[in-house]
Amino acid sequence: MADDDTIIRRRLLTRTSTVGKTGLKKCAETMLSLVELLTDESVDDATCKQELGGLFWEMEQLQFEANKTEIWNYTCDRELEESKCMRRRRKEIEAEIEGQKKRLEEASTAIEAVDGKLDLRTKQFALLMNTIQNLKATLDEDAVMDEEQQDEDEEMEDVESKEKENGRSPSSS
Repeated sequence: MADDDTIIRRRLLTRTSTVGKTGLKKCAETMLSLVELLTDESVDDATCKQELGGLFWEMEQLQFEANKTEIWNYTCDRELEESKCMRRRRKEIEAEIEGQKKRLEEASTAIEAVDGKLDLRTKQFALLMNTIQNLKATLDEDAVMDEEQQDEDEEMEDVESKEKENGRSPSSS
């Protein structure tokens, strides 16, 4: 209901007596009609006062429209300034983003280089560990073989010493 009242009030304030004419044109026509009435002696004072009231009404409407236009212009100017500011900020942000993209690319390149180096070092370390294990296995095998050889040598020495004790020489058998 309040919205309807507001709409009706607005329509009454902006209603024009002549359809399709601008406020200034209507005001000028009303003024010319008042001048004609004032020059015509046969017209009574009440009609002149009524026409004068109409002129004042048209002038108030013209002033109202001028104020609305001024407010609208002010609003448009503010919006334009805000748009310019937003555009300037957007350009600054886009420039910053481009700078950050370059930094990101450089960092990505550095990370790839480090990853490549890490992979190489990992492979080298794995190779080193494999080599160490192989060497350890070889050493263990050599130790086992040395023990076996030593055991064989000890057995041979035991056999030779037993043969010497028995009086035989190992070459005579």
